[in-house]
Amino acid sequence: MNLTPTRWYTPLALPSTIGLLLVAVGLVLVLRRWRAGNAGPPRAWGLWLASSGCCVLYLFSTPLMAPLLARSLESRTPATTIAALPTADAIVVLAGGQALYMLPDGTSLIFQKTASDRLERGFEALAAGKAPVLLMGNGIGSIVSGEDHAAWIERMGRSRGVAAERILIGPPAKYTQDESEGLVS
Repeated sequence: MNLTPTRWYTPLALPSTIGLLLVAVGLVLVLRRWRAGNAGPPRAWGLWLASSGCCVLYLFSTPLMAPLLARSLESRTPATTIAALPTADAIVVLAGGQALYMLPDGTSLIFQKTASDRLERGFEALAAGKAPVLLMGNGIGSIVSGEDHAAWIERMGRSRGVAAERILIGPPAKYTQDESEGLVS
């Protein structure tokens, strides 16, 4: 079990916290001025803060924002080709606990830097002889078809001609730390 605490101030920097805080402070200012019976600048500031908070909440809830934020992180870590990788004792792939989507022909949908993409790259590195074994994390998550995650990984390996003894799957894990500890033990 992952009991690693986060720092107490970490949630304060989240866009949802900032947006809710702006809305709350703005509404308090508006209500104070409204109860006092005058509509001076503090009420205008309150409306402005509450409106800004609503805009922040809306902006960060749109599907447009997630790719922009992800792209800013992904650009810092450029993709490496399989041929450029060194050989190793094992290839370790953490599952990520994400739902994996399958096409009718049995292959997974590959999204950039997602759980299915990691698995596909792991199989490619194994096929290229970069390591004798693939250690695959077993995140808690289901496949859209309803199949067990570990069974799906084994089936995908077999469909790519990988022998079952070359794929080792860790125990089910909810957190990355649990997943990595399960692979080590």
